[in-house]
Amino acid sequence: MPAKADKLTTEQRTEAVYRLILDGWTVEQILQNSSKSWRVSDRQVYKYINAAWQRIEAVAAPQREEHLNRAIAAMYQMLREAKTVKD
Repeated sequence: MPAKADKLTTEQRTEAVYRLILDGWTVEQILQNSSKSWRVSDRQVYKYINAAWQRIEAVAAPQREEHLNRAIAAMYQMLREAKTVKD
């Protein structure tokens, strides 16, 4: 059984999975590729996948917040315009 991966190796593998997800790979493709390449269990690859998704969520959070704020502002603008038209 291979030795436990150190922090640097774990980070590199998480980054690799992160890039694969962004490139549109499915979980099955990532599992098949990574299990063979790194000689780790599917369970360990799932841990890398989860860590990669957490990274994606963290990176996307500010953008989602900005889009939400713009949508709310647009909605209030439409409400103001609708009230003006009604009057």
